[in-house]
Amino acid sequence: LERQNLKKKLSKTKNHFKVKTRKKLAKLKKKQKKQKAKIGKIEKEIVNYEYETKLLKEQHEKICGEQVAREKRESEKVIKNIKRKLLIAQKNAMELEKALNRAKKIGLLSVQAAR
Repeated sequence: LERQNLKKKLSKTKNHFKVKTRKKLAKLKKKQKKQKAKIGKIEKEIVNYEYETKLLKEQHEKICGEQVAREKRESEKVIKNIKRKLLIAQKNAMELEKALNRAKKIGLLSVQAAR
């Protein structure tokens, strides 16, 4: 009888520990799932952040590119204006030189005529 009681107690304690360990395992698995979910969320956030960063970089490069192109166009306009002014000035200088040469010729002719 005592032996049977001891066996019952032993089996009860075994079952008790089995149940306890099963419960602990279940708790740990739950925690692990929660942790994995948190990690997944964080990974998604990281991916989203990287994507947004990439988009912002592209927008920045696009804006900078447009700005550079605009500045280039403006500087080309300024250069064209300067070249045009230079051509006009050269043309005027040539005309003045021709006029001066004509005046010299006329002056020489008048001097020769006076002689």
